[in-house]
Amino acid sequence: PGNFWTSALWNANILGGLNYLFSPVRFKAYASTGQSINTGASPATTISLDTEIVDSDSGHSTTTNTSRYTAQTAGLYLAGGSVCFATSATGARACQIFKNGGAIEGAANQAAGNSANGGSSFTVTLVQLAVGDYIELAVWQTSGGTLATQSGTSVVSTLWAVRVSS
Repeated sequence: PGNFWTSALWNANILGGLNYLFSPVRFKAYASTGQSINTGASPATTISLDTEIVDSDSGHSTTTNTSRYTAQTAGLYLAGGSVCFATSATGARACQIFKNGGAIEGAANQAAGNSANGGSSFTVTLVQLAVGDYIELAVWQTSGGTLATQSGTSVVSTLWAVRVSS
């Protein structure tokens, strides 16, 4: 009582919160070309992402460490990724979100190979990131030989993240 709402108070207390709600940190990038993945690759192979759809916080580079999205704002992120492999009915295909080069427990998905349309795998997880932490999409396959990821208009390998809270 007795205080007036100045523009500074409005901007700090109301507008900042509204801007966050309507425009959270968001990122999505994909690989425009296929990438060869060795069978049984251990550790998993990270996917190079050369094309950005959105990068509101400038956490990704298409020239340096292209597989990484590096958090510029700390918080809890909803992150996901997908990969589509070339046609092969042998073995399994998998993808997982990695944080700072290591696997996140419960962030992997595995699917069987497919002789008609290739094998696809996708994953979604929550991950807490500090400023400087990074995530990557890591993949592996067990076809018995090298298998390429597909590229095209709808079957690209993709990594995305949205900050959902602090």
